[in-house]
Amino acid sequence: MTTFSEADVERAALEWLSAANWQIARGSDIAPGAPASERNDFGQVVLKGRLRNALNRLNPELPAGALHDALQRLMRPEGATLEARNRAFQSRLSFCLPFYVLRLTAVR
Repeated sequence: MTTFSEADVERAALEWLSAANWQIARGSDIAPGAPASERNDFGQVVLKGRLRNALNRLNPELPAGALHDALQRLMRPEGATLEARNRAFQSRLSFCLPFYVLRLTAVR
């Protein structure tokens, strides 16, 4: 029987993500207190700046308010358990985050 260590799985995942053009960063490089820190503490598991940049890049037609709403909703996934919140977050990223944009037009 073949066994895999956590390091084996992590290495394979990083190679797969890199091949899919994801930007890979070492945890120690972006850790709290590091020169290139991207979070205040390790409790912040989502890199908010990267998520905001991705939302802006992928949705250039949306107004700033809608992008802000999407970011806030992604940062607070619903669910009573960690597993439920992880599933909700993954689902929103994979299958779209539904929201509406109200467009007002002037009437003459």
